[in-house]
Amino acid sequence: MERLYKWLNKSGVLYLNDGRRIGPGENFTAPSSFISSGFMDTVIKMDNEEVVPIPHLVELDELETPVKESKTVVVPYNHFIVEERHGGGWYDVIVQSTGLPINKSALRKVQAEALAEERNNGDIS
Repeated sequence: MERLYKWLNKSGVLYLNDGRRIGPGENFTAPSSFISSGFMDTVIKMDNEEVVPIPHLVELDELETPVKESKTVVVPYNHFIVEERHGGGWYDVIVQSTGLPINKSALRKVQAEALAEERNNGDIS
C-alpha cells in the first residue's frame, strides 16, 4: 500500500504522474511514485511520517455486498426552446437542460420556431 507524504517543490513547475501541476514553492501531498525519478532532486520531503495510506482498488469479486445492476436506462431528454437574442428580432434555439444554443448564427423567429419544433418532434410547448 502506497503512503502519502508532504512535499515542497523547491524549483520550477512540476507535473506529477497523476496529472497535477505543482508550482514553485508549493506544498503538496503525494506518494513517492507520483514524482518522476528525474525530479526527485527538485522536491523536499517535509516529514518522513506518513500522512494517509492510499487504499488499493478492490476487485468486484472481493466486495462483500454485490453490486445491483439497474435495469432502468435513463435517456436524457433535450427540450428545445426559442429565446430572443439581445433584441433586434433575432432568436436562438436553446437546449433547455443546458441553456446552450444549437444554432451557430442568429435566426429569425419563424426559422427558430421551425427548428425547435423539428427537434421537439412537433411539440414546441
